[in-house]
This record gives sequence, structure tokens and C-alpha cells, in this order.
Amino acid sequence: MTGKINFWQKFKIFSDSQTDKLLVLLCIASILWCIWAFWDTLPIRLWQIDKPTLSIIFLCLTAILMLWRWFVNIVQYFEKFKYLSRTVQVLLSSLASMVILSGLGFGGYLGKDALPATLVVLVVSAPVAFTVWRFRDENQSKDINLKEFQKISEWVTGAHFGEAEKEKHTQKFSGSPENGELPLSERSREYHQTAENKLALHTFSKRDGAVGLQIAAVYNLLPFYRGDYGRDFEKPAVHLLLSAWKVLQHDILQQLEQTDDLEKQKEWIGKLHERADTPLGQAITRVLLACGHDKKPLLHRHKELLRGICLSGMNFQLSGLEREILKNKLFYKQNLCGAQLQGIYGASQFSFSNSILCNVNFLGSVLIKINFSYSELIDANFSGTELPMVNFSNSVLDEVDFKGTFLEKANFLFISKNPFLANNLLDSDNLLGSIISDGVFFEYELKTRLALQEKGLIIFCKGNQKIIQYLVFKAIKYGFQTKFSSVDIPYFIDLEQTRAANPDWEIWIK
Repeated sequence: MTGKINFWQKFKIFSDSQTDKLLVLLCIASILWCIWAFWDTLPIRLWQIDKPTLSIIFLCLTAILMLWRWFVNIVQYFEKFKYLSRTVQVLLSSLASMVILSGLGFGGYLGKDALPATLVVLVVSAPVAFTVWRFRDENQSKDINLKEFQKISEWVTGAHFGEAEKEKHTQKFSGSPENGELPLSERSREYHQTAENKLALHTFSKRDGAVGLQIAAVYNLLPFYRGDYGRDFEKPAVHLLLSAWKVLQHDILQQLEQTDDLEKQKEWIGKLHERADTPLGQAITRVLLACGHDKKPLLHRHKELLRGICLSGMNFQLSGLEREILKNKLFYKQNLCGAQLQGIYGASQFSFSNSILCNVNFLGSVLIKINFSYSELIDANFSGTELPMVNFSNSVLDEVDFKGTFLEKANFLFISKNPFLANNLLDSDNLLGSIISDGVFFEYELKTRLALQEKGLIIFCKGNQKIIQYLVFKAIKYGFQTKFSSVDIPYFIDLEQTRAANPDWEIWIK
């Protein structure tokens, strides 16, 4: 129920599995039994302790509570024990039994006058017995979870949708009409889906309820995708989610590939956004981009799937997403070759730094203040993309399509030298306030350099003068002023040469 906090979730010590809960209860019961059993043999009673000693005891208890978080970390570390192979788990349990046996031997609890043999055998064999029992418990849970996962998969794929019925009337004759034979009527049913049979959510019919069940099933995939029910379900869950997204956008992507007209492409990009904003599209987005208990994107557990991944039209600022984690980790240092990222939006300030982005399609995307520094962008498509304040510094740009791209205040400092890049930049819609290093710029032909400067490109000359806070550029010709912080440009500047290379701009350090 809403408002109630589960004990196990509150303290985050053990997982929600019944085995771990039973283990905690057994430990507590064992401690209480020992206190009760040996109470008469204790040398002192609580009421016989003086006040200073009692105060010290309570201070020690307070210190133990302060170290609780440290203990939690240790327990979470040992939670990884269940991810080891079963052979290794049994061997480690046997080792624990040997340690217990050695401890009993050194403690003098073995022998004729010591603990009963039955109790010793029980204590020593407990680790191995518990491990084997846990295997049996996991097998039973896995069978139940497998059936549940199969049912959820059917609902996600829409297998529960009933096909539309259409009656077809035919007539058959037992003979010829000339012989006076009467026609026999026959009724048959055809099952097919047409445009008239699409679902309408203004009523809650059986088929409309099937839509709600499909959306709920997507959300129910999250525990399987996160590995709460075992790692065996993680891979099928992520494949199911990626396939569902691709099927959702498939027909629009086909239309997008068949046209080269930028205006028509923008129309199809808008339809990608409409699909992504449907309840089903939002459900897939929230689950697919979810983060694990370790605050890392779950997609990082399947990095091989990032090559060629299809996230076309996805909304990265959807409520419920852990955006701070996603923008710093999701695409950072990843291999995204062949990824389909057409029309993605809401990904402002995301980091693609140090990534391999060969043949990635960003067609029509909205990417504000994106960091592509130190990345490889080969044969990437930024056609019709909005890229204000983008950072390409120290990147490799080869055969990149900037047709119709908005590149205001972009950072091209110290990119790889490529004589063909100038022509790609000339195809862009706006370069006003963008900055490029002189070593790259002066490799271009004079005519090309003048054309780039006419579009508002600024040349940066490296020198010995430090940028304290901001480097400010003002162009009366364009009625435009911009500034780059010392974080944006962590280099020393030759202010005089920079002013000489940019006669249309007033430049000063602030």
C-alpha cells in the first residue's frame, strides 16, 4: 500500500527474497535462544552494573549503530556470493565448515566433556546444508519466475489482442435453380485487422483493456530487466524491450529512409515523437533507460547491444528517468557504431565523450550542449539536427553530414585536420559564434576560409595568455555577442593574433 515502507527496503541490507528474510530471522532467533539458554550462567545481572559502566555500554551500542552503514556495505558485498557458480559456492561453504570445525577444536569444544557430537555435526555442516537448500529454493523460484516472464512477454508483444471479426454471407445451392432447388445460406467469419478496427480509448472495451494490459506488462518487465529474479532473465528482457521499440517506430523509419527532402523528413520526425509520447512509448522508454541499484544504466550490462541500437524518436527528459545519471554515463565511453538515434530529444548536456560514433544517424535530433569531445565521428549524419553549444573539441570528424544543421556557438577546437570538413560546415544553416583552432582553419583554401568567416566562424589562436573566467566575442556586424568560459576553452590564448584573425569581432578577456 502507498505510504508503507517495507522493512527490508528501508534498511537495504538484504534483498526481498524469502531466503534472505528467513536467514535474518534465524540469526535473530539463535541470538535470543543463546541469551535465554545461558542466562543463568552469566556472571552478572544488568541491575548489578554500576551507572558509569552502564553508560559505557550504551556508548558502545551507539558506536555500533553509527557503524551500521559500514556493516551494510559488507553485507551488500557478500550478496555477490549468489552470482558465483554453484560449484564455487559449495567449495566456499565447505571452507566455512572447516573454519568452524577448527574454531571449535582450538576452543576446546571437541572431546568427551565438550559439546555433544550431534550438535557439533549440525553446526559444522550448516553452511553446506544451507547452500544446497538455497539451490533448491532458487530452482523453485526460477520455475515460477519463468512462467511469469513468459506470460508478461506475451502481453508485451500483444499476443493477447483478439483479432477483429467480420461476418461473410454466402449462398450455396443443393442443385440448380431450374430444378426448383432452394438455396442454402452459409455464414462464415473472417478474422483480420483493418483501419476501422483500430482501438479507441474513449471507451473501456475488452480490446481497450488489452492495451492497458500491454502497457502494464512493459512496466512489469523492469524487475526481470534489472536482475531481481536472476540474471538469466536480463538478456531476454532487454531484447524484448529493444524489439518492442523498433516495431513501434518501424513503419515511420521506413518512410524516413525513402525521402531525402529535409522538410518531409522533419514531418516524419514529428511522427516519431508522437509515437514516443504514447503511453506504450513512455513505458518502454522508462523501463529501457532505467538504472540499477548501483546507480548505473541497466543498458551498460549489455554493451554489445549498443552497437546498432535503435532509440529513434526517444524522449530523454521523460519524467521518472534518472536524468543526472543518464546524461553523464549512458553514452560516455561507449561504442555506438551504427546506432539509430534519429529524432531523439530532451538529451541536453548529455555526454558522448570518448565514444566511437561511426555511421551513427542523428537526423533531425535536438542536441543542446552535447559533449562529443575526444570522440570518433566517422560518416555520422547530423542532417537537420539542432546542435547549439555543442562541443566537438579534440574529436575526429570525417565524412560528417552537417546539411541544414544548426551549429551556433559550437566548439571545434583542435579537431583532427580534414580538408573536406570545411565543405561539410558550409552546408550547415548557422555557424554564428562557433570557434575553431587556427591550425585546422588555415589548412583550408582562402575562398573556403572567407566563406566560413562570413557565416560567423571564429578563429582561435593558441598562445601564453590565460583565460581567467570568460573569453567574450562581440560582432556588431551580426548584432551578436557570445562568451566561452575557461571550462569550455581550457587553453591559453594569443589575444592579439586572435583579434587579427577575426576582424569582424571585438574580443576581450573577462
